[in-house]
Amino acid sequence: MSKSAFKERRRIPRIQRRARVTYLVDGKKNDGLIINFSEMGLFVLTNSAPELGSDIVIPLDIQGKSDLQLIGRIVWVKHNVTEQDAFNFGFGVELSATPPEYLSFISKMYDQLSNRAKLASERFDVYHRVRFGSKDEFLVEYMENLSRGGMYLATSVPLEPGAMIRAEIEIEGIGEPIPIEGKVAYKLDADEAYKVGRTKGVGVQFVNLSSNAKAKLDHYIKRLETHRLNPKRRLVDKIPKEGSLTQYLVPELLIHLYQEMATGILLLEKQTTKKLIYFKNGQPVYVESNLNTETLGRYLVRQGTITSQDLEQSLEDLAQGDAHHGEIMIRGGMIDRAALMEALVGHQEEKIRNTFLWFDGTFSFEKTEDWSKTISILPLRPYHIFFHGIETWYDANLIQAWMGLGGNTKVNLSAYENIHFELPDLAKKIMLHLYTPIEIRELSKSLKVPINRVIAWVFGFVLCGWAKLDFSHEEKQIPKLRRVDKPKHGPEIREALSVLRKWLDEDFNRLQNLNYFELFGITPESSDIELTKSYMKLTSRYGSKEITDVEDEDFKKKIDLILSWVQLGYDTLRDPHLRQMYQNEKKTNKPKPTDRKARIDVERILLSSVRELEKGRVELAIKQLSEGIDKYSAYENLSGYLGWSLFLKDAKANYAKAITMIEQAIANDPSDAHLQYYRGELCVYLSDWPRAEHFFSSAIKLFPNFVKARAALEMVQEKLT
Repeated sequence: MSKSAFKERRRIPRIQRRARVTYLVDGKKNDGLIINFSEMGLFVLTNSAPELGSDIVIPLDIQGKSDLQLIGRIVWVKHNVTEQDAFNFGFGVELSATPPEYLSFISKMYDQLSNRAKLASERFDVYHRVRFGSKDEFLVEYMENLSRGGMYLATSVPLEPGAMIRAEIEIEGIGEPIPIEGKVAYKLDADEAYKVGRTKGVGVQFVNLSSNAKAKLDHYIKRLETHRLNPKRRLVDKIPKEGSLTQYLVPELLIHLYQEMATGILLLEKQTTKKLIYFKNGQPVYVESNLNTETLGRYLVRQGTITSQDLEQSLEDLAQGDAHHGEIMIRGGMIDRAALMEALVGHQEEKIRNTFLWFDGTFSFEKTEDWSKTISILPLRPYHIFFHGIETWYDANLIQAWMGLGGNTKVNLSAYENIHFELPDLAKKIMLHLYTPIEIRELSKSLKVPINRVIAWVFGFVLCGWAKLDFSHEEKQIPKLRRVDKPKHGPEIREALSVLRKWLDEDFNRLQNLNYFELFGITPESSDIELTKSYMKLTSRYGSKEITDVEDEDFKKKIDLILSWVQLGYDTLRDPHLRQMYQNEKKTNKPKPTDRKARIDVERILLSSVRELEKGRVELAIKQLSEGIDKYSAYENLSGYLGWSLFLKDAKANYAKAITMIEQAIANDPSDAHLQYYRGELCVYLSDWPRAEHFFSSAIKLFPNFVKARAALEMVQEKLT
């Protein structure tokens, strides 16, 4: 086949459908699994390598006819393909004889696919843990594929089509599990599943996804599309001037602006958090942030350069005049000028790195040199920001899921002759090893660097377009299913009750913070009938046996509180007068704080409250924070610190309120190490060790000298082992 003819055939759309087959090559029978097909050919996985050019006969059972045969020729063979199945080889078949029934079947499949959006129907073979409750047991199962519309759940639980389930998808590296509701669309018994290369289970269609869950799934699937469907395993399309961070990673934006040699301002926004990154000829030179945790003083405390007491003293002086904070600290003998200059660069770089985990929000870039005179031009190091940000915030397991890579994946340089810039030392060492292909596992051994760290840096090389990957030797490990008996309720909080609490906490947070129209999934123009249908759907959610059987008064009180919010929203929106008043109120936006004195005051309140809590003076901390919220209500951090203080005062009575306040504050400012630590302690309270580990680890990444968080992490890791 000519190269042009081959390319033409590759343009023909393929149907992603799996089927077990027994085929004949040179008269010998072999078992295989069809992965995709078209009217021109097939892609088959097998454990027996056929000879290139061999004739092949594939018997098929289509539309009840079992005597059909496809005849063709093997046009390529590949060793150890990267599919998730345990096969050693894959080969392509060019068909030469196709029965009319097969062509009719293909035509119908094309018609079905044309009626669905491409991205909505794209399925990816990924394996992630899924937790959900059934009548008699608490289950930990695995999905085997995922799309925007649903998932295939491998389970032996007898779930019938039409059944509704509530579950959590655990994707390592994205933080909180993704809560979903789903409807069982179909089920496969063991024999049916074997025929299509699956495990016994059910297909689940997603329904009623919250905006947060949808954003997380959209971002994750966008990564799968970018890193699995594109042969270069990276973004190749031109990035627009503005868009959503669900579609693009922050490091992708940085690389794009560097390559464009752009001068201007990149605006990143996530809820009420805003950052302005100034670029000069593609180089970031300065960052403005409205987060109190990202002031120079807080950065110096995190680095151990000054103490909290030094910071409080310098803030008092800062509030009295217009001098720069750095100059005040130099005059006070807290830091010398050389150390300050080094810190100024590190501080700006940290503010950019902390946006790498923004998987939602918006961005926009304006080409301009009309900057404020207060903007400093600092010698920031773009590739230090880039690589260290990826290593800090992108979990190796998440990168492996995005790209499908592992220890056996080979990597080598694809573009290195035009690289003339300052790289971190580890990047230089990796580059020296990539002139010839090398497995990631061997690269880790050669560098004497942990493989998880190497994976993060290799990912950076791929994003930059400097490296290409070879998956031909990759071996995919498919996790085994396991079942966990549902524990009985006792004096301690057991795992099943913990998960039910967590579901309830998420709904508690969601219902409290969304406005009523978002709560019911309607618009201001929706009818009373639409409102009532949504109301009935929400209230019925808490009538399931799994929830009503729980014998925990606090648990039931929280359900009652949620239902009271739903009722209040319903009563408000069904009354025309109250509905109009509510709409008018929502149009009035809370002003964003811009006052310099206000930011200094808030920072002093936060520092003072932490000091009082460390001394055990909880009531005083609550008083300070409450007064601060009354005066500066737009600063969400104050609310998060207050939530923790209330929890310390009375854990049982204030847990629900504390978790709501802290999670809302984290959503607004994920770079506050204390908030991450507080959230981890709430997980410890529920004996939720894996999530506690996640939050304590995040706190340490943000604040390496955070002694309490490090001690808490060690305790949690002992529990896990």
